[in-house]
Amino acid sequence: MVNKNKVRVYRNLNKKCLSVQSWVEGKGWRVTDHVQEIALDGVSFKVSQAGRERCLREKRKNVHAYIIGTRVDKPRVEPTESVTYNPYIADKFFYTGSRDRFPVRCLSAVVTTKGIKTTNISR
Repeated sequence: MVNKNKVRVYRNLNKKCLSVQSWVEGKGWRVTDHVQEIALDGVSFKVSQAGRERCLREKRKNVHAYIIGTRVDKPRVEPTESVTYNPYIADKFFYTGSRDRFPVRCLSAVVTTKGIKTTNISR
């Protein structure tokens, strides 16, 4: 069954899993699930610059980077490109093999606790 809800996903370092947030009317984004892997379609990448600056200033991790998309059982296209995020290296998500190429949107992604695989990234 395909779930048509848009979700935000981030890596939960304390629980060693992925936290999935859904929009709750009148309350905002709320954690609704914890998973080891999730498939998304219509993916975009979001980094809060204020959160990143706080992370750099305090040298302490905080939740400020998300992968946003529609949760699906299986991605539309099989992901092949590795993407990562490290606030100490770049202010955006970037290709694992090339720090100077930044994804903005992609068709599909599979996010696991070990990494992010995406398809057809557009700039």
